[in-house]
Amino acid sequence: MTIRLLAPESLHLGFAAAGVDCVTVERAQDAWPVIAESIAQPDVAILLIASTIAEPWREELERFQSSRSFPLILEIPDLAHEPHRESDMLSSLMARFGLKV
Repeated sequence: MTIRLLAPESLHLGFAAAGVDCVTVERAQDAWPVIAESIAQPDVAILLIASTIAEPWREELERFQSSRSFPLILEIPDLAHEPHRESDMLSSLMARFGLKV
């Protein structure tokens, strides 16, 4: 099982050092084929997507996440986004597990 990151290259360094499979996606408009391919891979257990890449696809990602268990899709803050903004996908996942912060 692997962890895959879909993000601009500026986010890769730390994740790659930790052994995460990093895929460069610079523009959100071009992301869906890469997202779909990553979701279809049976060895991808966790799919991390930069918030700027996930934003236009949020509805599709939430629909997928609510219908399947794997891969777990998590939206991570991007360098271009405000660090205090809470992810809708993360909030939804936390609510599903009954977690409150």
